Amino acid sequence: MNGAAGRRVALVPPNDGYLRQVDRELLVPDRASRQAVWRALSARGRCFSDGEVVGTWRYRRADGDVAVTCFERPTARQRPPNAVRVDRAQCGLIAQVAGAEPPALRWS
Repeated sequence: MNGAAGRRVALVPPNDGYLRQVDRELLVPDRASRQAVWRALSARGRCFSDGEVVGTWRYRRADGDVAVTCFERPTARQRPPNAVRVDRAQCGLIAQVAGAEPPALRWS
């Protein structure tokens, strides 16, 4: 297996089964980050990198974008151009489900 294959960024939907695990502290150790990931209202998707939750994402159809908010400054391999390949495909899937044009990807 290519070592670079494990270094991918994935946008996971808000109700993904993996994130329904009981031990949230194990998945996201930082308390403020846990609160952002498991919001009661307006749940956001999660951004994974190297198997770790590194932030959240939200699709805004009116703005035509997917906004990714990282808990910490993304590393070089987590942000464009390295992550663009995966993110474009995932943004295309989001658009297909929403019946809209493929959104732009915005990192913050």
